Amino acid sequence: MQLVRADIILISLSCIWSAISQDCRSNPDETCASTGPSVLQKNSGSGIALEDGLQRNAFEASEESASSAVCGVGEEVESTNCLGDSVVKEQAKATVRMMMGGCCTAWLVKSATTSQGALMLSTGHCGAQSSATFEFNYIGAGCGKGATTKKSCQGTRLSVEQKKDEQAIYELDKSCDAADNVTPIKLDIGRPDPDEGMYIIGHPNCRPQLLSHQEVHDDGHHCEVRSFSDWGGSQRVSYYCDTQGGNSGSPVFSARTGYAFAIHSHGGCNGNQMSKNWGGLLENTGIVAAFNQYSIPYVNRATTNIFKYEKFTEEPDCLDHTQMTTLTQKSLTECKKLCVGSLTCVGIEYSALTQTCLVNYRSSSTVGTCQGDSKYYRRPDTLTTSLKHSAGPTTTTTTFSHCRTCPPSVVDCGFESGLCGWTADAKKAWRTASSTPSSSTGPQRGGHNSSLKFAFVEASHGNNPDKTFILSGPSFGALPPAVTLEFWYHMYGGSMGKIILESYNGATWSNLWEMEGNKGDKWLQAIVSLPAGSIMLRFVAKTGSGWASDFALDDLSISTTQPPTPTTQPLTTQAPTTAPPTTQPPTPTTQPPTTQVPTTAPPATQPPTPTTQPPVTTTATTTVSDIIIPIVVNATETNRVDINVSIVK
Repeated sequence: MQLVRADIILISLSCIWSAISQDCRSNPDETCASTGPSVLQKNSGSGIALEDGLQRNAFEASEESASSAVCGVGEEVESTNCLGDSVVKEQAKATVRMMMGGCCTAWLVKSATTSQGALMLSTGHCGAQSSATFEFNYIGAGCGKGATTKKSCQGTRLSVEQKKDEQAIYELDKSCDAADNVTPIKLDIGRPDPDEGMYIIGHPNCRPQLLSHQEVHDDGHHCEVRSFSDWGGSQRVSYYCDTQGGNSGSPVFSARTGYAFAIHSHGGCNGNQMSKNWGGLLENTGIVAAFNQYSIPYVNRATTNIFKYEKFTEEPDCLDHTQMTTLTQKSLTECKKLCVGSLTCVGIEYSALTQTCLVNYRSSSTVGTCQGDSKYYRRPDTLTTSLKHSAGPTTTTTTFSHCRTCPPSVVDCGFESGLCGWTADAKKAWRTASSTPSSSTGPQRGGHNSSLKFAFVEASHGNNPDKTFILSGPSFGALPPAVTLEFWYHMYGGSMGKIILESYNGATWSNLWEMEGNKGDKWLQAIVSLPAGSIMLRFVAKTGSGWASDFALDDLSISTTQPPTPTTQPLTTQAPTTAPPTTQPPTPTTQPPTTQVPTTAPPATQPPTPTTQPPVTTTATTTVSDIIIPIVVNATETNRVDINVSIVK
């Protein structure tokens, strides 16, 4: 397992870049070349052709494509042109593209004085050159605004720590006026909490400036801190947030404080929620010493209260937002934390009785009446003022009642774009994928009707025998009569268990439908009448006697048209199948014959250097009849694994 050295765009067919590409020499030539689909292409010489036509020599320090640094499905980034006057907009003005033979990201940390030029900060492996060009205001068109005109300044290196890859500090020429009216980014040498919301501003793949702040897994979460590690004496932090080539050196901000707490340096995300990207914490003694040497101001959250954005004000009325997500089994503290972690959350509605939380994102809203014991809590201070929630779940009005109390809508919602308010239990057995990891059980070639993904129960790794895993829908207003739920299910495996659909009326759970046993490698349809008065649905999966009981769901939709008597019928045109084995699947001795758990430990002295793999972006198509059940994906990480992280296949 290798950690991607995020983000220096490098092509070296001879694998001899000595500054930062030690690992390249041990890989085949093809692994040393970046093949990002829209930005880079191989060149006949020793360099690469960039989007703007520039050529970079293989010996020069340039940012690698770091394609595996993209978390989840696709790259969720937005132009900083979409930011109105706000704290994050001011931070974007202080973040620049750094050109030093290739490209990184750097940021203003100290304004010019009478005796010294303005100071710029980046990561250690971006500081290989004694001088660099810093391009302010390099922002592309977006949100109805045209592209800006960039301003370039020269800078001279004052300090660099390359061995630990911690910092590089450059002083801008005194003649540089591009930084004169820019506010330096505020620095926090304190350590953030695990799961703390965060965001990154930078120049991925050398492109105009982009903001990364949310992920398609969402369900109330956005980009988040994952874990911490010691890399040969250098304290590192990991996080689940998209980066690509050119992001090295980017400031890593806390959504709780608006202060930067780390410098982005390495990739590692590979599409699942246990993977992550990495940066060097500002708390590192070498970084703090450099700050002191050059009089760069900073604070420590342990001794200074910088948590302005965690405040909430209780309001007399509840607001119904067109962009929101419903979360169940959450405390008020958990709901507030999730809201603070988002750059677009403006408030929450919470019911202590049902432990249900409505996370409201910046969008059009109407004043509504708080139902039952629900209370509305508004955020008086936010880091953004106009940024809209664009990749997470969406809830809109249906024929049942107001959107705040109806079943989840499918508008702009699918396995690739949010969880739609459905939540898995804490055991994390429910997941989403385009195929199940185990052979001879579960779908192997995508979901029903040629869709890319489906939800399923992973029955391996201690999830059998006879274990129960629950997938709960959001609470909603009492259903009227003549409402049905249609869904497709897949029950293939020699030790297949049972799946049950239940409804809740506010007092008791009722069994509406159940199916048990191996049904073959095919998708089947179920149409179930929902009792009037139901306020919640859930699927209860019970695994069988062994690992070959991966049950799957796909394409849920609610209809107000009374169907025929609930039936279960096979799909007329079967999806591509894999012939079942003639004998029973072998019983695993310690674990099923699937993807092996990686065992790479954190580096003893310094992190490994980059590998390259082009990004894979998939796009799903959803229809207005689909209600998707998105579940946390927990696949094996392909780049870096901490010893203390629980890895599942």
